[in-house]
Amino acid sequence: MAGLAPLEAGYRRIRVAPVIGGGLTSASVRIETPFGPAASAWTLSGESVRLTVTVPAGTEADVDLEGETHTFGPGVHEVTAPLRAR
Repeated sequence: MAGLAPLEAGYRRIRVAPVIGGGLTSASVRIETPFGPAASAWTLSGESVRLTVTVPAGTEADVDLEGETHTFGPGVHEVTAPLRAR
């Protein structure tokens, strides 16, 4: 549900593609990688969703949220997107 998966060996590149809905209003996951913790957490708020992604040093994350794609380097990043019709 929180959508965190490796794109390259050892989590050097990470994919974040949360599955929004299913009766849930939030979900989160934290994984220890060889580079440090990687995390993804989303929360519904009205007609939008807020996603917080933690990307370890020395890695990158490809983030897909409600049809919008972003690439982030190390650090903590927040993205808000309107909910698509379901």
